[in-house]
Order: sequence, then structure tokens, then C-alpha cells
Amino acid sequence: SIGYPPSVDDVAGKQDFADAFNYSQVYTSDRTVLQDFYWLLNGQEFKKNNKIVQGFANYYVNRALNMSDDELEKHSAGGYIFLYELVKQTRDPDVIRDQALNIMIAGRDTTAGLLSFIFYELSRNPDVWDKLKQEIEQNFGRGEESRIDEITFESLKKCEYLKAVINEALRLYPAVAINFRTATKNTTLPRGGGENEQSPILVRKGQAVVYTVYATHRHKPTYGEDADVFRPERWFEPTTKKLGWS
Repeated sequence: SIGYPPSVDDVAGKQDFADAFNYSQVYTSDRTVLQDFYWLLNGQEFKKNNKIVQGFANYYVNRALNMSDDELEKHSAGGYIFLYELVKQTRDPDVIRDQALNIMIAGRDTTAGLLSFIFYELSRNPDVWDKLKQEIEQNFGRGEESRIDEITFESLKKCEYLKAVINEALRLYPAVAINFRTATKNTTLPRGGGENEQSPILVRKGQAVVYTVYATHRHKPTYGEDADVFRPERWFEPTTKKLGWS
């Protein structure tokens, strides 16, 4: 848990926060694409929305900072609360707020997107749905006989087909479809230069190298001719299992 309670009705402006959060994410994405032309965007509107986001988060940060050690332990008894753990490490409200918001940025749309695409593919592939359902029922029961209390991080790791379904959804629909890295020094990439683009290419310090995860994950020489097909079984095949991940 991040630390925000399930209900945020005790704070005014929760819808304003959601709208401002969405705007800020879109703005940041657009600014990343525009690079040196970021000034074409409306910076004042971003500042206004950013102030709303920070103000909403500050409410919970300040409330956590005002808790005694005993109160922090009491509220953490039910599980790991990221916000409260941060307060135990630092009293800097800006650091706590920024870390909490960073977790939200990384974990909100990515998780929602992954779940959406999983159910989308399950609805189109009833055979996969049946296999996944069977594995879940074998491990945790079904209906009135379900053993929800046995669903833990360790027990979920034993659900091999579930992991394959998640991996396949992330392969076809990566949480970050396109990304880039900036060179910290002059370097070279093994391919991309020359007339046939198979020779090394120079990357100067400060240059950005853009790469598309979406295209890489659908690379047929790597994943086979059915790379565009949702097929979790590929994750049990030797050629896929030996792929390296950074």
C-alpha cells in the first residue's frame, strides 16, 4: 500500500486531484516527445495542475509526519505502508511526497493497463481462460471452497501458467511502449551505421537514443512467426525461457 486510505472523502478536491494528475502525466509525456521544443506547451497550465497534485499529497504527508512512533506502528500493523515507512526514514516532506507520487505514477496506469489487456486477451482466447482458471482453482479452490487466505506472494509464484499469461500480456502490450536513454559519454552502438545499417554507429554525449519496446517484443526472429499472437505457452519453450532480461 502507498499510504493513502481506501477512502479519501476526508480531503476536499479528490476529483480535482485525479484530473490534475492525468493532465500532468499527459503533459510530461508530450514534453518528453518534444524535447527542445517543450516550450510549445502551456507551462502555466502544468504548474497549476502540479500545484493541485502536490497540495493533495501534502495533506497525507503532513498527517503522517504528525503521527507519533506508536501511531505509525499501529497503522502499519496490517501490512507494509510505503508512506509510513518513508516517514520512519526521513522527515523531509518534499522527499516523502515526491517518492509517494512517483510510486503512483509507476504503479497506477501500468497496473490498470496490464489488467485490462489480460482480460481483453482472455475474452478472445477461451482456451487460455480455461487453463488459467483450472490452475487458480487447483491452487486456491473455487466458490464457497475458495481459500483466499492462501493467496500470498509465495503461493502466486507457484502459478506457472498465471506467470506466463502475465508475461505474454506484457510482451504484446508493454507498460512502457517506447522509451529513450541519453548518452553520458561518447560511445558506439554495434549496429545502425553504414549503408546497410549493420555497422557500428557513433552516439555522442548528450544524444538521446529512442527505442520502441512494443516493436522489440513483436520481433519475429526472437519470438517466432506467431510473435503477434497471444500464446502464453511460448514462455515454457526453451527459446523463450533463455531470453535475457535487464
